[in-house]
Amino acid sequence: MLFFMFFLFVYFNGAFLLSHLLKGQLGIPIAMEKVQFNSSEITIANIIVPNPQKSESPYAIRIDHTLSEAPVVNYVKNPTKIKQLLIENVTMFMETYEDGSSNWKLLGEKIDAASKTNKKTDSQTLIDELIIRKINLFIITPGKKPIGHPIDELKFTDVQTAGGDLPNQISRAILYKLIFNYRNLIDIPMDWGESVFNSFSHSVDTVIPFKNKE
Repeated sequence: MLFFMFFLFVYFNGAFLLSHLLKGQLGIPIAMEKVQFNSSEITIANIIVPNPQKSESPYAIRIDHTLSEAPVVNYVKNPTKIKQLLIENVTMFMETYEDGSSNWKLLGEKIDAASKTNKKTDSQTLIDELIIRKINLFIITPGKKPIGHPIDELKFTDVQTAGGDLPNQISRAILYKLIFNYRNLIDIPMDWGESVFNSFSHSVDTVIPFKNKE
């Protein structure tokens, strides 16, 4: 009976619990609309990372749909093995301010600070396939109109992360890889683009590089 009540509590409060966990692990607020799961899948709707207050853009990143495919018992094992992680409809804003800083620089500094205070662990996550689909990055600079840069799909295989709790590992790795791939594909202003990567450098030092197999 107690287990059934606990299951119901987690099922109906999954979005609140996961948001609270991620905020503690990453050091930045994260909102999500709904978390649902069954024996083989976890789905998350409308993940939003808010921007610093002085930003013009509505948020730093929004992910409409996330699907993690793995037996539910895998999430309590080490290493955690995920067959497929699908992320769809991603909208991301990179905004630079008048003082030369940017939204992702400020967010990256908070993630970096949180990573230094969180206890290190020897946990690992192995993802057979990571798919990030329908992405649109908007570059916003003072006095100019936002410029959109769409990408249909990014696909990676044999993704490995290490250190930190499971949501921490996956969240940091995905954020870093999105920014990394965009920097290689478009002309991000280097006067602040480099600072974004510098602020993320320590927070991803436990992430084993993604392997992109042809």
